[in-house]
Amino acid sequence: MSVTEFSARSTATQDWVRRGKAVQFPLFIVALIVLAAWLISLAAPNRSAVPFAPDNPDARGGRALAQVLGHHGVDIDYSRSLPEILRRTHADSTLLISDDPGLTQDQASMLVGTGANIVVTNPMPELVAALAEASGVDIKQAASPVDGRESLAECDFPAAVAAGSISSLGTGFSVPGAQVACFPATIGYHFVQVTASAGQTFTLVDDTAMFTNSAITQNGQAALALHLLGQRDHLVWYLPTYEPQVDFDDGGVDYPQLVYMVMVLGIAAVLAAILSFGRRLGPVVSEELPVVVKSSETTLGRARLYRSGGARGRAAAALRAGSAARISKRLGLSTGASRTTFVETVSQATGREAVWVEDMFFGPPPRDDRELTTLARTVQLLESEISV
Repeated sequence: MSVTEFSARSTATQDWVRRGKAVQFPLFIVALIVLAAWLISLAAPNRSAVPFAPDNPDARGGRALAQVLGHHGVDIDYSRSLPEILRRTHADSTLLISDDPGLTQDQASMLVGTGANIVVTNPMPELVAALAEASGVDIKQAASPVDGRESLAECDFPAAVAAGSISSLGTGFSVPGAQVACFPATIGYHFVQVTASAGQTFTLVDDTAMFTNSAITQNGQAALALHLLGQRDHLVWYLPTYEPQVDFDDGGVDYPQLVYMVMVLGIAAVLAAILSFGRRLGPVVSEELPVVVKSSETTLGRARLYRSGGARGRAAAALRAGSAARISKRLGLSTGASRTTFVETVSQATGREAVWVEDMFFGPPPRDDRELTTLARTVQLLESEISV
């Protein structure tokens, strides 16, 4: 072997040794992360990040309410699958339906057909229509301006009396024939209850957020929730979704947590590799680049989101609520003005018939995109007829 060949092999060996030492530290860090993630997965209880889920301990979750109900002897069945809910619910159950993403009226009718007492929070128009049809009571969403102010019960319903007051971010319900209507909103009520002919009760609350972990202890919201959901020993907790759900009955870590864990480990490995092999660059030079987003672009983006989700009812409710708030301010109406006062004042200010004004702000939700567009243009025209 020549001196040149020996020198070349020696240099190659030194390169491999140097590279091996450079990789040792990142591999050690990744091994520690994997070990820590495994230990955490063994020790951590089953939990989710689904808003208002009974196993979600975050601010938007419903674990606090679920635990208190459990301490009072209420057995909670939680699912996001409609077939599972229909299988588990019976006439002796209380069925909680929260933040439905647009149940069809047929699906809502199937839920009504279970015979359970139903409590809904922040419902979509299709679910409201199904409850109205089943009870024979004209229930509509009032499109009240959202203010979040404290609202007193102002009724003798036991659950409302126990609560005393609530703070809701909902838009209210307008129910002329409701047996129970409590907690007045600017327009309508935050809480109503109707009874079907067979004795089945339908309770509507316009806001889910006030029952979450972060808000349940405010005002009398905990008392209201316990009275509504703790009347029977069996509570079916339904959070509708369009996505198929995997049932993990073995108590293991659920699928989303595993995905997040793998993502974190992958990111950690990439960062470790970058720190080990990456070139050492100089300090980053920052430069302010102001970006101005036109209001029309944000409005168009929000409209596209509503359209992609088929949420015409919610879009119309938001449109009507915003317009009602602006018109009330221009006409000097207080935020506590009644529906009748609002309609008569707008009718006098614009010269339009009161029936037309009431249908514009309190009528049924649009059936298609064309009706929603027509509503938007008409509301804009009506606002332009009222001087500041």
